[in-house]
Amino acid sequence: MKKLVIAEKPSVAADIAKVLGRAKKHDDCYENEEYVISSALGHLIELPMPADIDKKYARWGLSNLPILPEKFELKPIDKTKKKFLELKKLLARKDIAEVINACDAGREGELIFTYIYEVAKSKLPRKRLWMSSMTPESIRQAFENLKEQSEMESLQDAARCRSESDWIIGMNGSRAVTSRMFGAKSKATASVGRVQTPTLAMIVEREREIAEFKPRETLKSKTAPTRASTSAPISTPKTRRRATQPTGFGRRPTPKKSPGKPNPPVPPKFRKRSRFQSKSRPAFTTSPRSSARPTTAFRSRRRARFL
Repeated sequence: MKKLVIAEKPSVAADIAKVLGRAKKHDDCYENEEYVISSALGHLIELPMPADIDKKYARWGLSNLPILPEKFELKPIDKTKKKFLELKKLLARKDIAEVINACDAGREGELIFTYIYEVAKSKLPRKRLWMSSMTPESIRQAFENLKEQSEMESLQDAARCRSESDWIIGMNGSRAVTSRMFGAKSKATASVGRVQTPTLAMIVEREREIAEFKPRETLKSKTAPTRASTSAPISTPKTRRRATQPTGFGRRPTPKKSPGKPNPPVPPKFRKRSRFQSKSRPAFTTSPRSSARPTTAFRSRRRARFL
């Protein structure tokens, strides 16, 4: 008997197949002597629309609110129904003795697998593959420490609660706000969501604060300099860097003074070597490497001339 592994994405299924070894690909799944590895495409199952529960909910109006189903039915998503039917066929195979949930380690991964398992009406025993990363070592360690389904019950309930609460707030809130703002017969809609509406409110509040901001004067304190502050120069990272930096690297060299003789002229700043090379290459048709040597030697002699 074999074990069926259901991942959340095809790329994850391929990584698991590589780790398990010698798994040949058949259609959209991998199979060896012990495992059959397949995957979903994210969410394959969704909650029904209000019109699927009762035809009267097809009309948007305050009179039909609130919509609170006694039990939420599930249905396959039309775009990915073919993939769900493939997984359902694998779950019904007679040589499959166990199914392993290899969806992402989290609330949404648990919900994706739970909905597939329930709509397919499978009775196979379940195990949970909990992977912290997709490295081969982590995958092998996760297969050695499979979790029981009883350990995932609380996470499964949290995922189901999140999904159903989003449905209740979104369906009822969107219809109520749309009917109040635009009327029941209008084609315009206002979207309301458990997460998007509070987030949008925070953005609007912040934008309103920026628009209503009024600048105001601030007071600055002025103090007279003391002897202690003027006697010694202030040491800053910039002044310390200049003191330790060798002459010729971004600084004008200090000329040597001789007693009884006029001070020698201060040379101009050195030009960058890249600029010198860009001027010399067109004139002498030299390569960058050959023009770098005389440029370096010229800079060294020119620096030593004024030291």
